Amino acid sequence: MLFRVRLLIAAVVVAALGWSAWWWIGASAQRAALEGWLEARRADGWTAEADALRVGGYPNRFDAVLSGLRLADPRGGWAWEAPELRSFMLSYVPNRVILALPARQTFRAGALSGALEADELRASAAVAPGLGLELERAVIEGRGLRLIADEGWRAEAARGLLALRRSPRAQGLANAYDVALALGALGLPRQAADALAGLWDEGASLDADMIAAFDAPLDRRAAEGRAPRLTHLRILSARAGGAALRLEAKGELAFDAQGRPEGRLDLRVSDWRAALEALRRAGRIAAADARDAQWVLSLLAGGADALEAPLRFASGGVFLGPLRLGPAPRLGIAAARRGAPG
Repeated sequence: MLFRVRLLIAAVVVAALGWSAWWWIGASAQRAALEGWLEARRADGWTAEADALRVGGYPNRFDAVLSGLRLADPRGGWAWEAPELRSFMLSYVPNRVILALPARQTFRAGALSGALEADELRASAAVAPGLGLELERAVIEGRGLRLIADEGWRAEAARGLLALRRSPRAQGLANAYDVALALGALGLPRQAADALAGLWDEGASLDADMIAAFDAPLDRRAAEGRAPRLTHLRILSARAGGAALRLEAKGELAFDAQGRPEGRLDLRVSDWRAALEALRRAGRIAAADARDAQWVLSLLAGGADALEAPLRFASGGVFLGPLRLGPAPRLGIAAARRGAPG
């Protein structure tokens, strides 16, 4: 009996030592991988610095903490700083990670710079096993989100969610991902809010279900400086607005190497009469002008409550039927690449 007890104790000790050795090897490998990634980015011309790097979480997790993190890619035209970034990974499921993001982080993307603040902000991701580390799914969610631009404007959302996964429903699109976006109690920048006075209320929201395709997979190389370029965007449904204004959109756009779109978007205003009345009550349009606008919009809507407008994007412009409304907006990422400092 005593021999069996000793044997059991010995087995437990050996197992504990073996697991401890495994955790130490894994933690050391994670630390080396993070330090190696920062060093490789510096060799590529980035700013990639961290004041401190710690790995803990024994016995079942690999928890990494990077303090004073500063990343910038001059060629890509972006920069990001965070006082602290925490990652959590189960030692026996190393291809899934959770990130806890700080309450305030600063950024620069092309001409836009500022800070992102949040009461709570976290992300999770799962990658395919193997050296490529291709993204399988990712979720970013937060509460009390505030985007504060250095130019002086700000936008807010009480809650937000962005989710991606490798798309099982993309027909004829390579490197395609399902994208879900939801922003609740969305507060617009003051200039936009003033322009939409009477239409945009505190309960306004934005929801979108899309499929995005890129010229390369979202994998390890994307984190090493070669950001995949968006080539197609298929909007299955998108809804924005509140009590007075409800917009819907669907369609498909293709983007060239300069970020110029081609394709079609079908826009729909669910109750244009209510939106027009809200503008009149807010003093954004005179009563006489509102009557004239109602007559014109009623003709365009064919007497229906919903007003539909198919927009065509071609040759660098936006068209409503044969009428050219103006130049088509280009992707911000493409613009940032062109304007990147040397």
